[in-house]
Amino acid sequence: MAAGDCESMLKAAAESIAACIVRDEQLAATGGLYLLHEALLAECADESDAAALRCSLLRGQIVVALRDVLLQLGGIGPSLATSSGKTLARTGVRVEVRGSAGRHMTQGAFTVGTAPECDIQVLGDPTVQSLQCLVVPLPGGIIVADAWSNGGTQVTWRWKGSIGGGSSNAGSGCCGVVIVEHGDRVVLSLGARTTIALGPNKHELGRKTIADDSKCAKMTSAHTTTTCGSLWSDFTSLSPRDDCSQERETKRIKHGSFASNGSSL
Repeated sequence: MAAGDCESMLKAAAESIAACIVRDEQLAATGGLYLLHEALLAECADESDAAALRCSLLRGQIVVALRDVLLQLGGIGPSLATSSGKTLARTGVRVEVRGSAGRHMTQGAFTVGTAPECDIQVLGDPTVQSLQCLVVPLPGGIIVADAWSNGGTQVTWRWKGSIGGGSSNAGSGCCGVVIVEHGDRVVLSLGARTTIALGPNKHELGRKTIADDSKCAKMTSAHTTTTCGSLWSDFTSLSPRDDCSQERETKRIKHGSFASNGSSL
């Protein structure tokens, strides 16, 4: 694809994602998003060093294109495109597949699906699409865009680490996009047998909750301490299915990109 065509495609795809976020417009696999789907599945980073470089460049361009479009829009757009006082994780986005050991994805945007061209490849679940979703880290939050699975990517659980605790069975997001604040943990269902989790692991969340409870105990009354302590009870009472820690079906996370762009926990 020529440089000018690639730039136009990325701008159109970014505008569709941004319109979904800011204006609640439905995300659809047409126009720029259709072309982006084809471009992301055009080659595999494992094929050669040159292919890996092109794949990495495309994913970096996606981040820049979406950030630039969001900066021009009102509403939540500029707050996602800039840090706004929030701490952006310098180590990238931590992702788990079916409760497996986490990995930090640091090459910019990354793809999840069954195709070998995806950065996170999941096998053994025919209900997951070849390209299920695109994850785009921005200074103000993490964007999960899914225009290709007809609503197959759903939020099943969210822990609000960014505001000091609390868990919920959250909805799927707005019209094909899920927004994850840095520091939050979100479990997404991709298909009948596949989940991914984005954000800190359970042990990190547990330590943070205990620390928050201790701080709360020093600053508030015994009644308030009991209330804060209930956050830890709610967290530990979650079933294994909520955090997919017991699901150990056959899977493969591509290691080629991790070797060059990410590190294992």
